[in-house]
Amino acid sequence: MSEFHPNRTTPVRTKPKLTTRRILECWPLLIWVAMGALAIWVYKSGVTFNRMNGAVDVYQENVTPIEEGRLKEIKVKRGQQVTPGTVVAVMDPAPHLLEMETLKRQIVADREKDIRDYDLELIKLDAELREIETSVAEDEAAKRELSKVLAGLSAPAAIKDPALRAIVNAQTDSVRNQVDLAKAEGRLTFNDKHLGSVNAAIKRVTEARETLANQAAAAAKLDLSAEEVAKSNLLNAEEQQQYIEIRTKIDQCQLRASHGGIVDRVDKEVGEYVNVGEGVLKIVGEPQQIICFLPQDQANQLWVDKEVWVTATNQPDHAYKTVVEAISPRINNLADATSPLPNQRIHGRDIVVKYPPEAMPGEGKAYALLPGQTVVIHTEKPGNVPLLNRIFPSDDTVR
Repeated sequence: MSEFHPNRTTPVRTKPKLTTRRILECWPLLIWVAMGALAIWVYKSGVTFNRMNGAVDVYQENVTPIEEGRLKEIKVKRGQQVTPGTVVAVMDPAPHLLEMETLKRQIVADREKDIRDYDLELIKLDAELREIETSVAEDEAAKRELSKVLAGLSAPAAIKDPALRAIVNAQTDSVRNQVDLAKAEGRLTFNDKHLGSVNAAIKRVTEARETLANQAAAAAKLDLSAEEVAKSNLLNAEEQQQYIEIRTKIDQCQLRASHGGIVDRVDKEVGEYVNVGEGVLKIVGEPQQIICFLPQDQANQLWVDKEVWVTATNQPDHAYKTVVEAISPRINNLADATSPLPNQRIHGRDIVVKYPPEAMPGEGKAYALLPGQTVVIHTEKPGNVPLLNRIFPSDDTVR
């Protein structure tokens, strides 16, 4: 069977010019293909997330007293720079000083009462000491006389005087004399020990009295801190507790700035009565953090210690390098101002960024990023951007 088909035409190779003409005739299709490619390129390069809006956190300290009272002095002026721990105002400590003076007088009175008790005890011990000394003297005299009598009874022949010999011979009860002598010797031994204990008691009471006298003199002019009183041993536990409480109240009359900053406002005047919780003055603290909002769908773009760059909205060409300090675990929702639909919300987390060290003020200079200033946080270092983003900048791309 033949492979020849008489009705099949031989393929003709199209010339290049003809092919080009046919392609040019299909220009609408080429335009749609180009637009599709452009749309894909725009999607990949124009909607990537690499910046957030934020603001320099403002720390405001409202200086208030912990107890009501009258304002005695204001030591700062509005606009003055203060460091942490600076005394900015003083409340009137007169009520606490009166309470302290009352406590001192009470301490002195208690010490004087104890001193009188020791004086009475010393009088009793001194009387007892005199009695012991008298008894010792009597026993020693009796011992000497009894010793003589017993010596005479043991050698009556040695006595020349007939009258004395008769008296000695009349002393037939030598046993009783020996018993009396033994009693006298025993009382002497006991009185010697008792005398030592009485002298020790007198010494102890005298030293305690001197200690109380010194404490009374020191308490009359006591002006120590709470820590110094606890180490001085001048007061007992109850007195120490009362003194420390009053001293703390006096120290707290000096209102101090917890953080450094600038005095923004003075709300009270000297002599005005201030209740607990009422602000005396307000201090705007030095900026230490920058707060921004990270959309939830971009939560994997940032983590703690990741490097970011901060630029001021009024100076976008200068970027300050810093790091992420913390990411809030709570998801917040804010009104979406970019959506054309009403009541739209956007979910995300608060990001805490460390204040850039390069933005800190030098000598005689101000902060480069002021408290409350709006800034832009970049997740990538600002640099060249695609041409499309230069033509059509958006809030999600770097300018």
